[in-house]
Amino acid sequence: MNLLRDRFLFLDCQTTAANPVLGSILEIAWCDSSASEQQPGKIQCKLVSQPDKKEIPFRIQVITGISDEEMVNAVHEREIYFSLKKHCAENQINAAVVHYASFEKPFLHELFEKHGDEPFPLDLICTYQIARRLFPNLPTRGIRGLGGFFGASNCELKRSSHHVEMTFSIWQGLVAELAKQGIYSVEELRDWLKEPVKTKRTKYQYPLESEKRLSLPDKPGVYKMMNARGEILYVGKATSLKSRVNSYFRGQRNKDPRKLEMLTQTHNIDHIECGSALEAAILETDEIKRHDPPYNYSLKRKQRQLAFFDENLSSMSYIQSIDHPIGPFSGHFALEQFTRVHTWLTTGEDDPLIFFDEVPTDLISSGFELFCAEHNLDPTLLATPRDLMAFCIRFIRKSARLSQQSNGEATNPLDTGEPDDDDLEDEDSDDSLVEYTPEDVSGKFGRLFKRIAKSYLRGKVLTRLLNSRIIFQEKSKIRRLEVRSGEIVHSDDSLELKNAAKEQLWQNLDVMTYDRISVLLSEIIRMRAAGQNVIIEPDMPLSIVSHQII
Repeated sequence: MNLLRDRFLFLDCQTTAANPVLGSILEIAWCDSSASEQQPGKIQCKLVSQPDKKEIPFRIQVITGISDEEMVNAVHEREIYFSLKKHCAENQINAAVVHYASFEKPFLHELFEKHGDEPFPLDLICTYQIARRLFPNLPTRGIRGLGGFFGASNCELKRSSHHVEMTFSIWQGLVAELAKQGIYSVEELRDWLKEPVKTKRTKYQYPLESEKRLSLPDKPGVYKMMNARGEILYVGKATSLKSRVNSYFRGQRNKDPRKLEMLTQTHNIDHIECGSALEAAILETDEIKRHDPPYNYSLKRKQRQLAFFDENLSSMSYIQSIDHPIGPFSGHFALEQFTRVHTWLTTGEDDPLIFFDEVPTDLISSGFELFCAEHNLDPTLLATPRDLMAFCIRFIRKSARLSQQSNGEATNPLDTGEPDDDDLEDEDSDDSLVEYTPEDVSGKFGRLFKRIAKSYLRGKVLTRLLNSRIIFQEKSKIRRLEVRSGEIVHSDDSLELKNAAKEQLWQNLDVMTYDRISVLLSEIIRMRAAGQNVIIEPDMPLSIVSHQII
């Protein structure tokens, strides 16, 4: 068989486990093409119904995006067997190209042996094994990294149809490289793979020309890593563009596999210089939302919506209005635990999921009693949601003062009583344990009340920053940022401050603005912690804060 001209089956499986003993095929896709064609042939892709209607493991749902609801269109694996066998026979296909054949092979053999009493009939050619020999110094040879190296587009979710497209692109690239080695047929390829490996791996080799990264300026800014098609893979910020970007390419030990995968595909870098690291951080969040790069996790828009509450904290809206002025909150789940706690306090109804991880209801009661005793709290004073929120705010401010007295550290970065992020613990690492004590639950209540207060106070701080001036020093120069309706503007721009008496400041703003101002807040906290002097001049009518609780 000729590697360039003959047709091969390109195939990929997504499964629920690492082998057919523990799981089954969830999705399968295939097409037949030759490396001489510009595009792969028509791809057939099918979801496969699960044995005994088993639910898809949550981890698999996350990486594939396949939900149980989507499985209503799934077909029985028997149909997959007949369709695949018929396709190979009608098109006279003798070999299949699979990226990591040792993974797919047992699933394919199990499918054919179960429904046809025969092994999978095609010879399997593994592109991974070929790439290991041809490109020993590539950072990674996984399907996403290698596909991007050869110019294929990437996708966040692992779906079979996209992997078939990438396998085809990889095959085209490998066939061209094999021709340089004098290998043109499957038989020659088999013989070559049997030979001892002649080239040993040394240091990583990247597709990005070193001159492009070494010539970057030693200034703050935003950088964009791009693949061969010019598609943006990742957006990052830097105090020094030259130092930050080149740090990705130094050293080989303990490298993040995801970063190596990205660097294997990075053929070019674009950048935007900024006047300061603060401005770079703000620009980064906008660029991430503008381009939605596959290798950025944080600051993406996704399906997020801001949430606002009424003054009684009992009703929620996605739009700020006179009836729902309190916010913004990062989503409708922001006060879910707050609502659960208040409902439990006022109705006495058992709720083992107040903390989301299940806790026995008797321990919730005894733990709360202990918390009240430790903090001299009379629970009858928490009759309304506003009463509970007011206590949460007093509690976090008291905790901040005690922390400052004991550590001598500033805990009030923006004069709001909001401590740094590090002062607010996540749930204990022991939460996975089955056994709890009242002391454990008392501590959980304390951390929960801090998180509730922080969500509320954060909305106040972000609203103050929404229209403000930020004055700071950057390398001996005084810089001034004007913020208008959450946009960073130049001092000579003519954006006017909204009239707060007529409309709420967040009314027409979304997650993009929320993240931009959140990043601004984080950078101010970071700069102050580093000893930099940052002056904030809020430009906000007092009527805006008329809904404050205390």
